[in-house]
Amino acid sequence: MQINNNMSQQNFGMALKIKSPGGANWVKEQSLKTLQQLNKAGNELKDTKFYHLIADRDGLYVSEGLCDRIFNKYTRPEVNLNEPILAGYGDSNLRTFDVSLLEDDIPTKIKIFLPANDAADRLVALQSAENEVEKLTALTKAFEAEKAYKEAKEAAIKANEEKRSELADNLLNQFIVEG
Repeated sequence: MQINNNMSQQNFGMALKIKSPGGANWVKEQSLKTLQQLNKAGNELKDTKFYHLIADRDGLYVSEGLCDRIFNKYTRPEVNLNEPILAGYGDSNLRTFDVSLLEDDIPTKIKIFLPANDAADRLVALQSAENEVEKLTALTKAFEAEKAYKEAKEAAIKANEEKRSELADNLLNQFIVEG
């Protein structure tokens, strides 16, 4: 029995996505330096799973999933690392910084919530980026880190609740009395 793989090129697990044909045309028009930066970005982002750096006929943007939250152009980060932000997780170590950007050509400010040391590192990466590719790569990594942090916290809360519920059931089964 012969099994044929009829799937076209899929980019699962790759956070740099070049949409065909518009993105391919855009890439072909770029300078050698930009192409080298894109290659570096593709390698740096290869393990991201929530956010992607996408090239299409209009250029580069960051997107959650494939098209949910589109950021056309990174503008500038601002930082607020002095004040603890609880963000519903009860984590006094959580910090935030603002990223000003264009969302569908509309100026927007997004808060990114991360543990203090990670927030500082992500901010430095955004501020030290020297070109659009580096800025969008740093922004993709910051969004990815925030999403991973939130998922880990939510999983821990869920596991804690399951453990609490199981312990309560065990106590009731062992020690409940009538009356």
